[in-house]
Amino acid sequence: MEVSYPVSRDLNGPQMKSDLTFQIGDQKSLNKRKTIQMTRNRGSATSFVMVLLLMVGVLTLMAHMRVQKTMPEDGAVLSGAPSRIQVWYTQDPDPAISQLSLEGADGEVALDETAIGDDKSLVTTLPTALAGGMYTVKWRTAGDDGHTQRGDFTFTVRAAD
Repeated sequence: MEVSYPVSRDLNGPQMKSDLTFQIGDQKSLNKRKTIQMTRNRGSATSFVMVLLLMVGVLTLMAHMRVQKTMPEDGAVLSGAPSRIQVWYTQDPDPAISQLSLEGADGEVALDETAIGDDKSLVTTLPTALAGGMYTVKWRTAGDDGHTQRGDFTFTVRAAD
């Protein structure tokens, strides 16, 4: 939309007229462009912060100890009872808080002392043979960052024929 305003000036001479033309839409367009630019800048800053937080989260998770493998394997079905239980980690387990325990259908099963292996593992032996059934191994330890971690896995021993 275009608006024209006649302007008159008296300069001690003949009266001069000129038109001052101002486009109202121009100011709105300029304001809109500034708003869009500011929104883009805010959006870019927000995206940057989100990516940064995601990276910190991933690095934090990577810093925590994780289980690499177990023996017996999680979900394994064995034809006979294992002689030992072992859990390997991505970092050396903390001997002060590391523990393995075993539970079966009849409750907790006595295990020998939990030891720290040279290969970033916890290991224990079973003093007695296990009866057929499903068992849950529970573990607790901490890695380099000192955060206590817990987990479990199961295996099944087939009943003798």
